[in-house]
Amino acid sequence: MPVHMPRLTVATVGLAILIAIFGSRLISLYIDYLWFGALSYEQVMLTTIAYRLGTIAAVAVFTFILV
Repeated sequence: MPVHMPRLTVATVGLAILIAIFGSRLISLYIDYLWFGALSYEQVMLTTIAYRLGTIAAVAVFTFILV
């Protein structure tokens, strides 16, 4: 007989795994944002992030078209 875990438990475990994987990166990103903000260069950081996300999206689309 299979054991069924409640959905809340599965969601909690999934959230904990996501936090463990991405938590330190998000904290680092937030600290960098605060540092750039203290220097009044928030736009530099946001532009860099936008270019990185744009590059990732372009590569994903290109890869999707090739495959």
